[in-house]
Amino acid sequence: MLIVMTPRRIDHLSEKMARTAEPKKDTSPRAAGPAGPQFEAKVATHYALAVLAQTEAFGLPGAIVDRLEFQRSGQGHPLDDIIVKATARTGEQRCLEVQAKRSMSFTEGDEIFAAVVAAIVEGRKKDAGRRFAVALERTSGPIENGVQEALELSRHATDAQSFLTLLSTPGRGNEDMRRFIGALKKHLADHGCGTDDIVFEVAKSLSVLVFDYARPNSIAEHHDRTRARQLASGANQASHYDVLFGLILRSDAIGGETNRSHLIDALREQGVEIGPSLNLARARERIEELSRFALRDIKTTVSHQRLGRTHRRRQLEELLDEAEPASRVVEITGPGGAGKSGLLKSAAEGRHIMSRVLVLAPDRTPPGGWPALRSQFAIDATAKQFLQDLSCVAAD
Repeated sequence: MLIVMTPRRIDHLSEKMARTAEPKKDTSPRAAGPAGPQFEAKVATHYALAVLAQTEAFGLPGAIVDRLEFQRSGQGHPLDDIIVKATARTGEQRCLEVQAKRSMSFTEGDEIFAAVVAAIVEGRKKDAGRRFAVALERTSGPIENGVQEALELSRHATDAQSFLTLLSTPGRGNEDMRRFIGALKKHLADHGCGTDDIVFEVAKSLSVLVFDYARPNSIAEHHDRTRARQLASGANQASHYDVLFGLILRSDAIGGETNRSHLIDALREQGVEIGPSLNLARARERIEELSRFALRDIKTTVSHQRLGRTHRRRQLEELLDEAEPASRVVEITGPGGAGKSGLLKSAAEGRHIMSRVLVLAPDRTPPGGWPALRSQFAIDATAKQFLQDLSCVAAD
């Protein structure tokens, strides 16, 4: 999804939408069997495509994926469905543990959520800087308005006390958010880790990632298949995704591991050749910098009042959730000075921890069209290749 700045005019949201294009015991993975193997393998295939493309991972922006491991609960990764190893531009090694579940309620009575929290507690004992994610096939109003909003708020607070104060402030927190944090605190307390500081740190380290593979005309699968065709060369482009999915399904089932060279060799044995990587990481970094500056320019006050999590923000989120699977655009319109840009900024900031956010502003976008953009950002690709890359990478 591409977030585009509109020229200085917001009071209402136009409802017109214009079309654009559970932790396992230390036992044999085959014996234990992954929960929802088809969904889990599709999520893993998404990350395998990031390995092949030498790009970033959904839930771990700013780091290039190097390696995937599966079913490693006995090797220090309690949240063990998919372990994503990546390298940041600074050379720092990063790790994202992903648990794939079709759905989860994130409540005090949710045994699956309790098991996930128990795994996070164990994972933090191994590495306090590790990141964790729950990959879901289905989302809901309480998840979007409660869980996702609370996790976002934690990333914009400086410490636990500030976070809890914001959470209890009308217009900043809501009942769904407080209910989720209460459930998280209760499950952490069951393991002797229920202090406010730990709740805050765990919330900052956790992401909930939604992959809509169950939807008809899934946009997530469309992006994955597009990336697979981009990466393959020769006559077998169309079959690349299905062949890769089969390889990952088998590796996941036996608790295997893979990296780029291993995947390329395995695909070659199946008759699929991988072409040279476009290596657009540097261009994406420059676009990200431009986007950060564009967001920084946006003020979040109207008439000296800070924009809070109002009905308008929730309405925007609902429209974005509806638009994304259908590849649509949400248009924000209204009179100047009413808060359009601030509303857009709050939505964009809510997504930056999971993926890169692309923001285009009239005074930040280089004039001269594609030739000027390509030259300024040293993009070694065609316009079609670059836009396809942005649509498939972890970018909103």
